[in-house]
Order: sequence, then C-alpha cells, then structure tokens
Amino acid sequence: MPTATPPTTRTVQAWRTLGETPNARWVEWAVERLSAGDDTPHLRIVAGLSEPFDYHETVALFDRAFAELGVPPLDPVRAPLESAVDLVRQIAGEAPIGPLLRELSLLSSDDFYDDRLYYFNLLHYAVDDLRTDTVQWYVPRADRTTIEGETQRYARWWLKHIYEATPQRVVLFGATGMTGIEVLHLALEDPRVSSVTTIGRRPTGVKHPKLTEVTHADMLALGPVESHLRQADLIVHCLGVYQNAVPADEFWTVTVGYFEALLATLERLGADPRFSLMGAQGADPTERSPFRFAKAKGRVERRLMESGITHKWIFRPGYIKPGRVASRAPSTEWFSRPLYRLMPFIGIDAVDLARVMLDVGLSGSKRTLWTNGEMRRYVQERRA
Repeated sequence: MPTATPPTTRTVQAWRTLGETPNARWVEWAVERLSAGDDTPHLRIVAGLSEPFDYHETVALFDRAFAELGVPPLDPVRAPLESAVDLVRQIAGEAPIGPLLRELSLLSSDDFYDDRLYYFNLLHYAVDDLRTDTVQWYVPRADRTTIEGETQRYARWWLKHIYEATPQRVVLFGATGMTGIEVLHLALEDPRVSSVTTIGRRPTGVKHPKLTEVTHADMLALGPVESHLRQADLIVHCLGVYQNAVPADEFWTVTVGYFEALLATLERLGADPRFSLMGAQGADPTERSPFRFAKAKGRVERRLMESGITHKWIFRPGYIKPGRVASRAPSTEWFSRPLYRLMPFIGIDAVDLARVMLDVGLSGSKRTLWTNGEMRRYVQERRA
C-alpha cells in the first residue's frame, strides 16, 4: 500500500511549535533532507535517531539542525494548519483514514478554525456514523464501500487546488500606524499571501517584491482605488486616530466616515472580501455610551455587522504596546506602559494583535468578535 510522503520542513516545525512528541516521521524528514543534498552535522544526527525518543534532547537536536539549514522560525499561528496539512498528505497517500480524520477534527477549535478544512470535518462525521450504521447524512452518496475512496480523492484534490493554490491578495488600510505596520511586515513574510497593497494618505517606505503602495489623499472618495478593492481576498482595516489628537469632527470623519465610504464602495462593486477590523475595547454598537470614542467605534462595528460581507471579524484590543511605530498618544503612554508591565492582561502587543488579525483573516474563525483576552490566549496557546 502506498505510504505518505515524508513531512515538509514547515510540518516538522509545526510539530515542534505545538509541543508534539517526536516520532519516526520527524526522522523521515531528516533522511529526506539528506537525500535531497542538505548535509549538516545535526541533520546527520537526527537522521540516525530511533525510538524511544527523549523529548528534550530530540527537540534540541532538531532546533540545531534547523539553525544549521538557515530555516527561520515558524510563526506560532501557522503551526496548527501545517500540522493539519501533514494529516491530509497521509490521507492522500492512502493511510487509514479514520484516525487521521479524527486528529484533523481535534485540531479545529474556536480559536483555530480554518474553513478550508470544513469538508474534512464532514468526512470525519460521515466515517464515524458509518461505523455503527449503514447510512450517513454528511457526504452525498457516500456509503461504507465508497467513503474511503471519496476521502482520499478529496485529500489529493485539496492539496493541489486549495492548500497549494490559494495565495491571497491582502489590502491594508492604516499601514503606517502602530498595528498596521506590524500587519504589513507579517503579511509580507507569510507564504499564504501573494501580494499586499497598502492604501493610505502617506506611504510606509517599506520595499518588498510583494508590496504595492497606493497613496490616496481622499478616503471619502475611493473611485481611484476601486481596482485594488475589487481584487482583494482580504481587507485588514487598522485605520484610525486618537480622539484627543484631532478636533471632534475630524475624529468622526476619520473613524466613521472613511469606513462607511469603504463599505459603500465594496457594496457598489459587488465585492465580498474577507474583512478584519481593528475595533476597540469599550466600543458600543448601540451608541448609548457618553464617550465619543465608544460611539464612533461602536457605529463602525455595527456597520460592518450589518453589511453584506460574508466573512468578517472584529478585534477589540485594550492597551496596545507599540512595536515598530511609537504611540501617537504620548500623553497617556507614560501611564499605560508601566501599568501594562504590571498587569499585562489589560492590553496586547501591537505585533500580537496584528498576528491574530492577519491569521484569522486568512484562515477563518467561527468567532466573529475577539476580545483582548481571547486574542492574548490565541497567541499564548500557540507559543506554549
């Protein structure tokens, strides 16, 4: 019977990142790399390992092998998908499907849910039902005699047409801000992203083959950038301004007016991109709050939820710790940053906020509204 191909480098990195127990498939990777012409001291060592594996010693050896090969660290939020991909490859190689589908279903959770894996969950339910019954209602026309072949055919099709052929075009608003600049750098490094287009009133100055920067002054009139919006697979919206940094009418225009103009343009174009919106803790969609900031952010969230966009997610951070770009609210930063060090649960690092917004936008999630705590857990679970 055909066997699964050796795991890829990213798959083994995913296992390492997720803290999985080393097994013979880790060694298969090292043997394959040696056969392909890679040759480093620690790669030769791990290629000769055999069970039983000492966890700490084995992962240390693999870390050294990755370093010798010049393999950059895997972003923790990529790990679940890469682990799932290896399971699909095993199914495509005609390994027993039941245990593999069960493992795939266990990878899905409220925090990690990639809708590209949805049909595998249906196949898992179908296989499970057919263990005790002659019929199932999840996969059309599949029964005990055909479900295995149906699953293997779909796995091969999925690898070719879904996983390996869906780099996404990202359009980013607010790329010069604290969070937007982090989204930009993460997207440029992400293999799932084929291109990034920034639309803003000033350029970021970043240079990259995947990047197109569009400088556009009037965010209330988006006609000149419609072609970019029409082609977007994912829009990440980080555009905003601190309420005390500008007059009240300008704050409302930037926060609400620009966003409503964008939604109106997308509706007129008939475009339905995925949409990741940076909201804010305390946003009030009912607009009953006495605070201008909460009303404005709440209206934006409500507009997005009422829109015809199918896949949309809202992220509500508390305090955002700056990364590449300094805070534009220095009057509060002197107080907020020391408090964040003492009580980190009140906020999130800008790069971590960006990481969750991008990854959920690319992979999907059953959770639409993300609180500060939920975003922190998402990142921490993938670093554990």
